[in-house]
Amino acid sequence: YPYNSGHVMVVPRRHVARLADLDDGELAEMGRLTRLAERALTEAYRPQGLNVGMNLGKSAGAGVADHLHT
Repeated sequence: YPYNSGHVMVVPRRHVARLADLDDGELAEMGRLTRLAERALTEAYRPQGLNVGMNLGKSAGAGVADHLHT
């Protein structure tokens, strides 16, 4: 369920739980895709600000166990 209008997720193809589990290419790709999402949301919604975040682990609010996403 989206948090609000414009909510998107960037998810690596490989199932990993932590940033530390990504290889350099996967980490770079997530960064590029997050940047692309920022540009698209900014153009579409013209927001005053954006939140970009991660919930790492169940106690931090991660909804899908062992699957990193931004």
